[in-house]
Amino acid sequence: MLECMPTMVIDCKEIKLNEVDFSNCEELTLWHFNPPSHSFEELPEVKNVRVLRVYFTNAESLSGLENLPYLKRLELDYCPKLTALDGIPDTLEFLMIEHAKKLSGHDRIKAAGKLRVLRLHECGNIESLSFLEYLPLLTEFRFVNTSVTDGNMQPLIDHRPKLTAVAFNNKRHYSHTLDKVLGELGITL
Repeated sequence: MLECMPTMVIDCKEIKLNEVDFSNCEELTLWHFNPPSHSFEELPEVKNVRVLRVYFTNAESLSGLENLPYLKRLELDYCPKLTALDGIPDTLEFLMIEHAKKLSGHDRIKAAGKLRVLRLHECGNIESLSFLEYLPLLTEFRFVNTSVTDGNMQPLIDHRPKLTAVAFNNKRHYSHTLDKVLGELGITL
């Protein structure tokens, strides 16, 4: 059995996760995590992990991650099958998801009430930003190349003074431009 270091990077094409002892692992990066169930429920016992990065996965939801009691930071990139945020851990302080164009149900993010940083890049269409009211600690929200269907940017402005970093692409149907939101929040570039 391979013993995991406190910080470990594993390519799942090269190493089988059930052959690794993760008891000492606090920061884990996985490449090509493609379990047959399309779920994080197949992630082995990684209870001490505080930071999890996953690049190229077939996961369809976050189910299974709610069982990681110390997880503070989650980064997912190239998740073409990710459609739901079911199982989002309530311990998260940092969430970044990129390249998940099928993602929906963004309002489930409100279950992660300790979030300080939220980045959703190329992540489908967010129906509404109304979930921001459930994230009182949020200081940064970036949703580049991700559209807000209802176009209402007022929840960003209503989140002042906590929100100190915002980024998004301007869209014709948005109620405010990025410059207007930044101005209302008192953020200068």
